[in-house]
Amino acid sequence: MKQKMINRFNQWSVFLLTTFLFVSQSFAAPSLRTLSKSCFILHDPVGKYDVSPEWEEPAKVMNGLEILPDLTKRIRDVVTSEHGNKSVLIVGDASSAYRYFLASMAFSKDSKFSKFAHLEIDLPKIVEGHTLLGQVQEYWQKNISKPALEQDIILYITNLGSMIGLGASNRSSTGVEALYSPNIQGGKLRSIAFIDYYNYSRVRADNNYVINSFGDIVFLPEYSSKDINGILLNYAKAYLPQLKLAESHIKYIKETISYYQPNKPEPQRSLAVFKELVTMMEKAIADKGQFVIDKATLKAAGMRTAQVPEWIISKDFSVLKSLPNSIRSRFIGQNEAVNGVVRLSRIGYGGGRTDEKPVASIMFAGPTGTGKTYLSKLLAKNLGLKLITMDMTTYRSSISMDRFLDVMTDNLTINPHAVYVFEEIDKANIQVLDRLYFLLDEGIFYDRNQKPMYARGCFVIMTTNAGYDVIVKNREKQNVRELFELALLDRFRPSFLNRFDEISMFRPFKNSEYIDMAKLHIRLKAEGMKETYNWNLKVDDAIHNLIARESRSMTFGARPTLRMINSILSLGVTNYQIEKAPLEEGSNIQLELLSEKDNRFKLSVDGGDSLEYQVKL
Repeated sequence: MKQKMINRFNQWSVFLLTTFLFVSQSFAAPSLRTLSKSCFILHDPVGKYDVSPEWEEPAKVMNGLEILPDLTKRIRDVVTSEHGNKSVLIVGDASSAYRYFLASMAFSKDSKFSKFAHLEIDLPKIVEGHTLLGQVQEYWQKNISKPALEQDIILYITNLGSMIGLGASNRSSTGVEALYSPNIQGGKLRSIAFIDYYNYSRVRADNNYVINSFGDIVFLPEYSSKDINGILLNYAKAYLPQLKLAESHIKYIKETISYYQPNKPEPQRSLAVFKELVTMMEKAIADKGQFVIDKATLKAAGMRTAQVPEWIISKDFSVLKSLPNSIRSRFIGQNEAVNGVVRLSRIGYGGGRTDEKPVASIMFAGPTGTGKTYLSKLLAKNLGLKLITMDMTTYRSSISMDRFLDVMTDNLTINPHAVYVFEEIDKANIQVLDRLYFLLDEGIFYDRNQKPMYARGCFVIMTTNAGYDVIVKNREKQNVRELFELALLDRFRPSFLNRFDEISMFRPFKNSEYIDMAKLHIRLKAEGMKETYNWNLKVDDAIHNLIARESRSMTFGARPTLRMINSILSLGVTNYQIEKAPLEEGSNIQLELLSEKDNRFKLSVDGGDSLEYQVKL
């Protein structure tokens, strides 16, 4: 009798447990089903929903890996508690490093974390298609708040700054943060949010009630070497298992990339090397059938990740040897500047520079239209480097300083090895110039938080029209250089000018140079037509002489020449196609000057008609 009672009790226990699990899952399933339409899935404890593609990589890398254990415990104790405010705000650098920390909690083996569903709110999805007043807030209530409140769900917001004002009708009204804040403050919603330092300061100043709504605020420290190694080894096991990378390989990768790309935080910069290794491995196996891992391979991967040109990686110094001819094939005059950039390139990239400065720094000064920007473009192209152009006229006022710091920080983080051109540097605010002192002197740029940014891989060029009137008026005098330098001192402090490796004076073009320029740019125009349309263009020498004579200008330099070439050639081709017939691929085009007096030209096409037309020069 007693045994029957025990059996019946056990049967009821199993039934009640099964019923409880079924009921709890039936409540959770609709919630996740609704939330999955507006959220990315990180972890579903029931296993019904897969990890969203946006989180697949962090999921593989961080699965079961615990980093920053003390901070993790502090956050866990808040968001998994049964009572009180269950929300935490994480403040850190504006990078993607925090995603790995969030993933370490979402994919944790700790049962206190794993029993909850972890989802990231897709903020752009919230506003998608909602244009009427109140629609965003209504959508939030129905698809975020209602299914998540009082549930075993942890909601992540990976950019709290972007949530502020979401759905607001104007700047003075509030957005969905006015719905989110009371729910986390009242303990109805479990949530972990991230915000970068800059937006943290902004939100504290303008919407402090949102910051104060969180149960705890923590500041994300830099990952320890142990944490970084764990992330990198897990990534290697997940994505590069065939390479069998050891800790010694990881150490060398970290050392290499920290030298060539120190502005990116870990683990992103080393993970970028791993991704480059995947590309190199696939190519090597396809080409040679094998892939060898050694220090040279790892170093090459690190350098490519940092966008170091291939010729530097392979030490192909023929690029430096041919640089003068490469530039001269597309550039007329300005021997001082051309010789300067060639000399500085050889010193900076050939291994002759060992001091802590940028690769090179040079100022181009002189009249407009004399080739300052064009020479910068040719230099970057022939060295295989990116060209980063900064228009300094947009940083005239002191209030533009923060914007300048942010733009420079972003550029140096993404492009530590590039040609940086600061156009019209004389227009910049004095505070901006002061910040550039360190870049010229030490190869270091300090961001808004006084964090040093590596700039020693930069070829720095600053252009200015300062002193152009002195150059033009005294161009035939022997002491024009001395007068030019005195004119620069009227605009720049000696301490600023003294930090450049060289200062090149751009002179007005000579008469003979205008003829060479007309021939060069007509040739380049013909090459462009050949490459784009497969047309073969020939131009009479008389047209070269006409353009050189009529476009000559001490005030505007080469720009009138380029405009005149475009008017004569492009107008002729366009008028022919409109009035006669479309030009077919492979067409042979001949352009003649019929009359200098009234600027009449004739465009002929083999096997077709000819067209006479007039151009106003």
